[in-house]
Amino acid sequence: MGGFLSNSDFFTLDVADAIGSAASSEDVTAFVASVSDLVGKLKIDGIDGELEITEELITATANKFLKAVQSAGEIYRHIAKDVYAQAFEKKDALCEPYASVIDIDYAQLPSPETVNGWTADQFVNALRHDPNHAEFNSSFRQLLHVGYKIAAQMGDRYLNMLVECEESISRNVTENLYERHLKPLFLS
Repeated sequence: MGGFLSNSDFFTLDVADAIGSAASSEDVTAFVASVSDLVGKLKIDGIDGELEITEELITATANKFLKAVQSAGEIYRHIAKDVYAQAFEKKDALCEPYASVIDIDYAQLPSPETVNGWTADQFVNALRHDPNHAEFNSSFRQLLHVGYKIAAQMGDRYLNMLVECEESISRNVTENLYERHLKPLFLS
């Protein structure tokens, strides 16, 4: 256990207890369906032979780890909601240096209590830069952008979460910059 603990951070320990705990059967079924295109033989450079990915293997893996992944998501959303709550309280000071380049309508900002009650989808829909989505809130998005100082003050708590969620963050940032900004400007 000592070797494990010395290489772990709060994030790993916070979800370690959930490994092996069952997620709901509905969540497992939905997960298995969402990755069904992985079923089959998989060849990975540097590994002799092929790996056989079966629906049974995916189901067993989901039964063991999905609850832990869901717990990690809850931690991440809690941190994002915490950044928003603190940014909301300090919005005047955070926005002042950027007043000439932002356009935040304070009346459009949901209360931290409201945001804390949001589902993951509601949070993402409000934040993701998709002006055509009914739940998109540009004021909410801009406040979180200028609230980076709050995240920086969280230190390792926030930085560790960035490392843990790097793949998802990278994918979403790339999509946002390329698909919603660069492509329309230069490739249309």
